[in-house]
Amino acid sequence: MRIDSLLSVLDRNQIDYQFSGDKSVEINRVAGLDNASQDSLSFLNSNKFIDSLNQTLAGVVVLRSEFQAQCPTNSISVHDPYFVYSLLAQVVYPDAAPFSGVAESASVALTADLEEQVCIEDQVVVKENVSIGCQTWVQSGAVIHRNVKIGAHCKIGSNVVIHENCIIGDHTRIESGAIIGGDGFGWAPNRGQWSKIPQVGRVVIGNHVSIGNNSCVDRGAIEDTVIEDHCIIDNLVHIAHNVVIGEGSAIAGQAGFAGTTKIGKHNIVAGQAGFAGHLSTADNCHFAAKSGVTQTVKNSGAYSGFPVQETAKWQKQIVRQRNLDKMAMQIKELQKQLKELQNNN
Repeated sequence: MRIDSLLSVLDRNQIDYQFSGDKSVEINRVAGLDNASQDSLSFLNSNKFIDSLNQTLAGVVVLRSEFQAQCPTNSISVHDPYFVYSLLAQVVYPDAAPFSGVAESASVALTADLEEQVCIEDQVVVKENVSIGCQTWVQSGAVIHRNVKIGAHCKIGSNVVIHENCIIGDHTRIESGAIIGGDGFGWAPNRGQWSKIPQVGRVVIGNHVSIGNNSCVDRGAIEDTVIEDHCIIDNLVHIAHNVVIGEGSAIAGQAGFAGTTKIGKHNIVAGQAGFAGHLSTADNCHFAAKSGVTQTVKNSGAYSGFPVQETAKWQKQIVRQRNLDKMAMQIKELQKQLKELQNNN
C-alpha cells in the first residue's frame, strides 16, 4: 500500500497531520525503528528513542512535529503518534473474513437471519431466530444460541458461546473462548443446601466493544448485564450478573466484578482488581493493580490498595509500613531509656 493511501485513512478520520517526503513509497508491514526497512511503517512516541529515529530505515515514521526535523525518512507529524499509528496499522494488517457465506460444516437454523457478506466458518452453530448483521465474521466452533442479535462488522472468535437472547452491537469483537450470557452465580441458601435461582436477564453489549479471550460475562438475574459503548476488556475477566460497565471503560486481565456492581464511564481497571457486589464507582476513576473495591467510590480519581483508598494516601501508608520495623526498634530503645530514668529516680 502506498503512503498516499495510508494518508487517505487520516483524511477520512479527520486527523490533523503534516506529511513530509515521498507519498509513492510502498508500505507492506510495521516495525520498530531499529528493525524497520524501506517498506515499513514505524512510529516515535518518546524522546527516549531519538537515536533510533536518527538511524531508522523505515519507509515512513509517525511522530510529533517537534521530532520531524530529526527524521531521515518520510514522516507524518501528528499530535498523538500512538493513536494514529494504530489507525494506520489496521490498514496495513486488515482484520478481514476469509470468505463470505456459510461453511458446509456449519449448522445454521432456517429461522436465522444472516445479512450480506456474513462469514460463518467451520463447525459454527447458529440456532433459531438469531440475527447477524452485515460483514460480521463468526469463526470456527462458535455457538450462538436462539434469539441472539449480533450487529454489523463484528468479529466473533473461535469457540465463543453467546447464550439466549443476548444483544451485541456493531463493530464489536469477542475473542476466542469468551462466554457471553452464561448463568450468573445465583443461589438461595436453605438449611445447608443451595437452591438454583433462574437467571432470566440478558447480556447487552454496545457498539465498538472488545472482549478478550476466555472472559465471561454472566447474564442478569432479572435485569440485564450491560457493557456500554467503546469499552475494552482484556483476557480472563469475569463480569457477574447485573453488572454495568460504563462507556469507554478499560479493564485489564483477571479483574473481577461481583453482581450488581455499576462501574462509571471512562474507568480504568488494572489487572487483578476486584470489586465487591452492590456498589458503584464515579466516572473517570483509575483503579491500580490488585485493588480491592469494597464500597462505593463517589469521587473521580486514582485509587489503590485493599480496601482501596486514594492513591496518594495509600502511597504514604506503604512508606510508613516499610518503616514499621525501624519504628518498633526505636520505641523499644525509648522504653528502655525511660525505664532506666525511672529506676535512677
